[in-house]
Amino acid sequence: MRDVLAKVKTSIADRIAQATDRESFDFEGSTWIRKGGEPILDKKGKVIGKQPHYYESASNQYHKNDRLYIEPTADGKDIQLKQYQREGEYYTNPKIYDKYLNWTGNVDFAGNLPHLNPSDPNSVRFHVDYTDKFANERGYHFEKDGNGKTKTHTMNVDGESRSYINTTDGGRVLLGYTASTQRETYYQDLTANNKKIIYELPKSGDHLDQSGICNSAAPGTVMRGLGFKMTDAQVHDFGRSQIMIAREIQEYGVTLANKKNPDGIKPSGITIEKISEKALSHFGFEIPQKGSVYNDVKKPTIPKREDFDSDFALEQEMRGYNNKLEARAKSSLDKVKPWIIDQIKHGNAVVAGGDFTGYGHVVTIVGYDSKGYIVHDSWGDANVKKYKGTGTSGQYVHYPFDKFSLGYGYILRKKK
Repeated sequence: MRDVLAKVKTSIADRIAQATDRESFDFEGSTWIRKGGEPILDKKGKVIGKQPHYYESASNQYHKNDRLYIEPTADGKDIQLKQYQREGEYYTNPKIYDKYLNWTGNVDFAGNLPHLNPSDPNSVRFHVDYTDKFANERGYHFEKDGNGKTKTHTMNVDGESRSYINTTDGGRVLLGYTASTQRETYYQDLTANNKKIIYELPKSGDHLDQSGICNSAAPGTVMRGLGFKMTDAQVHDFGRSQIMIAREIQEYGVTLANKKNPDGIKPSGITIEKISEKALSHFGFEIPQKGSVYNDVKKPTIPKREDFDSDFALEQEMRGYNNKLEARAKSSLDKVKPWIIDQIKHGNAVVAGGDFTGYGHVVTIVGYDSKGYIVHDSWGDANVKKYKGTGTSGQYVHYPFDKFSLGYGYILRKKK
């Protein structure tokens, strides 16, 4: 199949036709049987075409049949394979492969992705290829061996072997951390006002949805990198780890209900210490002692004109506001940055909260080079204004050290 799809001198249409001419083939541990091709009829019953062919595998652990489509890419310039695995009643797990049958790193998956095993060459290659793909797009570069291949290294962290890559300018990127988007996420068929949501908060109507789970997506990325795998039952119920973590955090949040917050506190208002204690610990992880850092300056609230009697008073307050922003930026560089780099050097990915948006946002820092952090951002690419058009491209993005102030960072370890 790979030989057929990779015939670059043959037209895309002809390659797809040759590939879908097969009755069956083996791929990803399954035998795929050709389906589709039914005639398309007009109103008078005349055949005017055929339904496209696709392939179907035997039923999976949820007794669902997986489907595989061979089709042109969105721009029509290449070929891709799109695999849809049904994860029970609620979730679909799409995986997109290029014409060489390499996974392309889409981040809208459900379930689990392959965990890095540093002693398995195939596992290492999977993660190196995944990382290389985005490094080339983002403009940072890795050290190569004598054969021109990306050079990998290992270190011991908490008794486990971890792999990493060095950048050509003295930085480091940790391998094994696969990104996942928080966009288009939901819990089963839970809806409110015709919108899919993650947790219902009926008294306020301010339900928890995809926009409010960055502080579950980021630690979820770290947990997966440290070997966490959802059980079949968890995949069936939640689809993605960040949904499971977000609901666990919110379960604690509703216990904090008061007159001002009748539904309790949403995850964004809960401290990282409580997130660790009340949610992450339930999945076998925790923030260790000395495993966090805080900016010395809290993000100030921007003054509003209606709160002041005169423009002069507002101007005075704005001066203080800007001074605090400058002090926060300085503490981010002087205190938070060295701590994060030290953690990466010691093999620990960092969950970091910062001023990536007006309301704040949480990301996973998996590396750095001489100019900035290398980040998995579950909302997209913050380098683009308002993240416009970057919804699924937040993998291994490069954020200059001085572009966004960081408010805190923390690492995770497995509970002992």
